[in-house]
Amino acid sequence: MKKTSQQDNIFVNSKAAYANHKDAKKAADKKAKASKPKKTTPKGGKNASSGKIKSFFNKIPKKVWIPVVSVVSTLVVASVAIGIPYYMSANVALNDARELKESIKQSIYYLKEGDADSADACIANAEKCITSLRTDLADSKWQVATYIPFAGSNIKEDLNTASQALDIVDEATQTILKPASNYVRELGQPDLELLDITNMGPEMAVRINGYCDMIDDLSPAASKVLYELGDLPEFHTGMLEDQISQYRLIGKNADVLIPLLNSASSNILRPAAAVMTETPFSDLRMHPGINTAVITAYWDLLDEITPELVEINNTLLMLAQEAEDPAIYNKYSEKMVTILNIINEADTYRPLYDNIVGDGEDKFFIIVAQNSAEMRACGGFPGSIGNLSLRDGILYFGDFTSIYNVIPDTHASWIDITDTENKLFLSDWYGNNPRRASCNPHFPRAAELWGSAYQEFNGVEVDGVVSLTPHIIQRLMAVTGPVTLSNGVTIDETNAVDYLQRQIYIDYFTTYGMDEANIMTDYIFAETAKIVGSQVMDNLNKDSLITLLDIIKESSQDRVFMMWMKDPEAEQIIYDLGFSGSLNADPENPALGVFFSVNDANKLGPYLDIDISYDDGVLNEDGSMSYRVTVAVTNNIDEETLEIGEGNAYILAMDYGGSMNSLIYLFAPAGGSVSDFENDGEVSITIEKYNDLELGFSPRFILHPGETITFTYTATTAPGVTTPPTIMTQPLITDYRPVEEEELTEETIEEA
Repeated sequence: MKKTSQQDNIFVNSKAAYANHKDAKKAADKKAKASKPKKTTPKGGKNASSGKIKSFFNKIPKKVWIPVVSVVSTLVVASVAIGIPYYMSANVALNDARELKESIKQSIYYLKEGDADSADACIANAEKCITSLRTDLADSKWQVATYIPFAGSNIKEDLNTASQALDIVDEATQTILKPASNYVRELGQPDLELLDITNMGPEMAVRINGYCDMIDDLSPAASKVLYELGDLPEFHTGMLEDQISQYRLIGKNADVLIPLLNSASSNILRPAAAVMTETPFSDLRMHPGINTAVITAYWDLLDEITPELVEINNTLLMLAQEAEDPAIYNKYSEKMVTILNIINEADTYRPLYDNIVGDGEDKFFIIVAQNSAEMRACGGFPGSIGNLSLRDGILYFGDFTSIYNVIPDTHASWIDITDTENKLFLSDWYGNNPRRASCNPHFPRAAELWGSAYQEFNGVEVDGVVSLTPHIIQRLMAVTGPVTLSNGVTIDETNAVDYLQRQIYIDYFTTYGMDEANIMTDYIFAETAKIVGSQVMDNLNKDSLITLLDIIKESSQDRVFMMWMKDPEAEQIIYDLGFSGSLNADPENPALGVFFSVNDANKLGPYLDIDISYDDGVLNEDGSMSYRVTVAVTNNIDEETLEIGEGNAYILAMDYGGSMNSLIYLFAPAGGSVSDFENDGEVSITIEKYNDLELGFSPRFILHPGETITFTYTATTAPGVTTPPTIMTQPLITDYRPVEEEELTEETIEEA
């Protein structure tokens, strides 16, 4: 507690008086001791001293003693007499102050919730508490307390400070809370968290502009209140000062907070309201397409307001560092960081969007649905083909159809298949038929073959190719929720891949003939894509948009989602985003490429396991690292499926009865090499080079049901590269197979 100048004087004078008294007493004691003969300490110890004390008091004349006792007694009684009512009145005031604080807090809560009536009730109670507190503080008991020695002056100053604080609260109630309640009654809930993609339109714009008007109207009053709060004297009473100090600091930051609020209103909220008025987000859907003008308008808005958001967040962080309790600033900063992270994530896709949409030209893309049940190195057999066209700024999604309807069995006339490609991917398989382009794990090349064949066959220029595997359908269920198909089957986040890649073939190909089953399953695939795509758009909001961005990122990392663009500049953007599906091309970021194809029509993909690992590596003289890599491929088809497939060769592969007629490709990291191949299946491995990468491959070997073949080899990075390699492989269905429940026995429990 700080001392006033009056207290300092009292303290100094008292100290001097005590020192003089002490010196005088020492001199008197010394003189008395010299005039008396020495005595031995009497028996009885302390009693002897007690006797001296008694003797001392006995020598005080009664006419002196009685007044001294009377004065002391009077002071004690007076202090108690004053203290008791003072204590009682203090408790009453404390209760009123607590109720006032809670009423203000509740009124703000109800204003945020849009409940003006409840807010008004709390404001009225706050006014009642203010009146009661004024009465408490004006009570004579408090005035008497100001005369208590030493403490009285502090009490008086605290009374004055408390009165000032009440004036500030009363002013805030009248000039801020009451007008704010009127705005809330007219406009509705002000919480910006209610703002969503689904309601970005004229109605929300009116509400936002209304609250911007409120900010403009109430800012002068808020500034005055905050400045007065900042200038409020400190309380001498620690408990009171603890309650008010954090708010006083906010007041001292009025010259920062009010301009910050006005800036948010003028430079963020009003521009957003203008876009919502001119371009409602509901205009995005133009059945059966998407209006890209809406996307562009809101993306431009984000570009405009992002610098303001960054400035606001920086200010909040600065205030948090200076605050005794930074929680309130950190709370809003965390929200701001979340918004900025979303904008930053979205901005990574802006160059691609501008390349596709920004030039105003019409464009056409094909969407290839690769079927991983029929396993290929690039993802799967491209059973269904859809399309995406941009015409006059509207993006249209075409229906999926069988690849046999839109891509011929011969390559486009301008395509040359190299000798290396014919060797690696088989001249009689990949070399003469673009439908088999996914035997090549390098997606840009596979996409080029598909796009070229489609273009020549259909007479439509193809600007790009998008590839999807069924894994993305299951991931999108996080946005759409469960989907029920026309055959009565419901797919969701737990079973979509297994149904579309395994169970559907068992259901249809064991019930119907091959041609009829093919037609029915193709219809189910197309229906699934259409329903899921439609529901993604129907369920679009800020949360689902974040989920979609996460799904795209995840799916590009494991090659579930890939893109290719004919335009070289656009293709570079695709590569930079990580969407290209290209083989490893960056020596500084090495990757081990492991890819596998099953030659022949089949549905054995769900039963293929590929386990890849490598050791800690050895550092070579040139700074490269050599790793011993282990790749185990397993045909995990079960006896039940083998029995089911006996009558249907389409499931088990023609002429192979569940065995996999296999091809494997083991690529070195960019700029590196592979060597020292071994395996336990007597598989012949040849070293070749493709797309500037060295690889070991086997053109054909048989992987029987239940068999595992393990390959080991040495993979070496480029010179000077010690970064551990990542693993690049095609998306498998292994993780999506249903887990059969085992009967619990003592042995299985013990093993677990």
